Amino acid sequence: MGATKTLVLAHGQFLLPGVWKKVVWGNPKEELLGVIPKALQLADREGAAVYLCSGIPPIGGRAVSPHALEFALERVNELAAVMEPASAGNILKEAIFDSTVQNTRDEAEHAVAYCRKHNIRRVWVVSAPQHVFRCHQEMLIAIGSCRDVEVCATASDVDFPETSSATAIIVESPHRSDMPRFNTPLYVRAMFQIMKNPERFKEFLTHLGELLARHGVPVDWEPEK
Repeated sequence: MGATKTLVLAHGQFLLPGVWKKVVWGNPKEELLGVIPKALQLADREGAAVYLCSGIPPIGGRAVSPHALEFALERVNELAAVMEPASAGNILKEAIFDSTVQNTRDEAEHAVAYCRKHNIRRVWVVSAPQHVFRCHQEMLIAIGSCRDVEVCATASDVDFPETSSATAIIVESPHRSDMPRFNTPLYVRAMFQIMKNPERFKEFLTHLGELLARHGVPVDWEPEK
């Protein structure tokens, strides 16, 4: 790849359950690209390297990223409808692996550190449609105020069941002068502290549903699917 100035970050690859295989790989023969094929296609177009992260702890003694490489290399011929399989294979063989990350924030921080170390000025983030907003945000947080790395984001073609970009809720701080400056994001962020205890969080959501109902907002769903 040489001294590429662009990096394509394929968001954490967890390949065991069947649903994740669908999200990670998709169906390239039908031009429905999961995260890895989308990242490969983009890397081929941009002349960029691919950065693969595990996103979760190692499985069976093997980090997930090398497992993702094996998974993808076995299937490169399925990419013929969207790119040259040989090009995909070469990109995969030169991919950068990070099997130490545990979550999306780790992934963003590590990717930004890699970009700065290797003088890479642009990074593309590829994730499923519902999650790509969060990945983009975490990259911007990791870069901070100096903005020395440009961040672009694109969604794959396959999402998790019963999700889409429409199911991702974005809660911004108030910025319009004609609206009240409520601290809504602070309350939403604080809720995640309760989420660390699933039983307490389920109870909290039940109470929240009751509160919403008292304020005239119908809640016709349960705290947990």
